[in-house]
Amino acid sequence: MKRCGSNGEVVKTLAPEGLVKIKGELWAAKSAGRRIDTSEEITVVGQEGLKLIVQKMEKELNDIR
Repeated sequence: MKRCGSNGEVVKTLAPEGLVKIKGELWAAKSAGRRIDTSEEITVVGQEGLKLIVQKMEKELNDIR
């Protein structure tokens, strides 16, 4: 069950542990860095047993021409 690279949303604030939703499934998760608030988009960067390690998804900025 590999989830690395999957994207999802925080359901319960990660401070550093909480819940995320990925493809309709709820997962226990831990932030790889700082606190991540509810409704923030995340990316899975690792897994410890059934707990996902996540980080806040970086927003890409488009060049304005």
